[in-house]
Amino acid sequence: MHEESEVEIKAAIEKENAWAKNKVDYVKKFTSKKGKCIIKIQFKSAEVAEKATKSGLLAFTYNIPYHQKQQEQYHHTRTCLRCYAIEDHDSVNCPKPREYKICSKCSSGNIPGTNVMHH
Repeated sequence: MHEESEVEIKAAIEKENAWAKNKVDYVKKFTSKKGKCIIKIQFKSAEVAEKATKSGLLAFTYNIPYHQKQQEQYHHTRTCLRCYAIEDHDSVNCPKPREYKICSKCSSGNIPGTNVMHH
């Protein structure tokens, strides 16, 4: 699969694996420092990714067995985009006022009652 484009690989996976038809979100190709071709496939659902991991994949007459694949886990991290609290609340439920800003240099917040930022 070194010569094939990402678009061609995606099309081959969807064509040669009936359960993957229209279920591949994207394909990304990497080459390791040792020249090894690494392909990252993002499916549209975790269930399809799990099927690919357990069953294997067919593409360009290659059978990619289950033990040559790793399923990358996605972990959503809830982050407030106002005060940047992690796993506590989101922006809609932020206890800070709407005008609250974080200093990009020192990460301190507003000085209460002013527009002055810490540095």
